[in-house]
Amino acid sequence: MSLSEKKIERLIGKTIQFWRKNIFGLTGEEFAKRLGTSRVYVSKIESGTAGLSFKKIEQIAKALKISPLTLLRGLPEKEALDTIMEIYRDPKYNVTIKELEALIGAKFRGKHITKKGYLQLLDLIRSGDFAIDSESYRPRDMVDILLDEIEEEINGKK
Repeated sequence: MSLSEKKIERLIGKTIQFWRKNIFGLTGEEFAKRLGTSRVYVSKIESGTAGLSFKKIEQIAKALKISPLTLLRGLPEKEALDTIMEIYRDPKYNVTIKELEALIGAKFRGKHITKKGYLQLLDLIRSGDFAIDSESYRPRDMVDILLDEIEEEINGKK
């Protein structure tokens, strides 16, 4: 296994651990039971030493009730993830798991997005102009427009 493959497996493992612990509050043992495996194997998955196949990633995603794409996309940088989690944990926004998947999976051309930007995206998701079904997390035309507006805001053009 090449160094880049190991790095990818570690990133996927950290993503799995994030969803297991921080979103679903599962212990390693509880998650192992869901997967029908041992706690030791879950530890290997999360540390990136298990040698994950796409089939196994799909099985893990199914156990977490999220899209396999969510696991493959990884997590945003810490600052962005902290902002997203602040929104997710605030009961006034009532963010669903599917909406959280979309927010975490959104890539904004390498730019830092403010809380306001993520809230705008959440509104767009809820408006129906953004596909968040299990088959496709692809944005429609309105997302591209929103991304342009956010980029202009970041660059101080608005």
